[in-house]
Amino acid sequence: MPKRILIVEDNIVILTMQKQIFEMEGYEIITAQEGMDALKKIHEENPDVVLLDVNIPGMNGFELCRQIKEEPTLQDIIVVMISAVYYSDEDAKKGMAMGADAYFTKPYENEVLQSKIKELIENRDGKQ
Repeated sequence: MPKRILIVEDNIVILTMQKQIFEMEGYEIITAQEGMDALKKIHEENPDVVLLDVNIPGMNGFELCRQIKEEPTLQDIIVVMISAVYYSDEDAKKGMAMGADAYFTKPYENEVLQSKIKELIENRDGKQ
């Protein structure tokens, strides 16, 4: 069964690009463009990974990550945060403190992101 990634990104161009890249790698893709919709889809779709833009409408990525990681039924979901706005070391530390499994700043190399997600899934699945 293919792993499921929820891509949370309000920029439709970036969302479409990420969706295509991960579909080519064999992942099942779910999308959301704002925080509250993403939280609803997390509960409905139970993704393996949430690829989360920090600067999204409705609820920012830091808060969404915190809510995911504080809910016992969602804690195993891998959260990879991405931001073009919040790119300082302090921002990355804040993301990790909220429970993110990884934090990328834009621009990033697609291959590095894909590799990190694959590694995180393998590590998580090896623990279960």
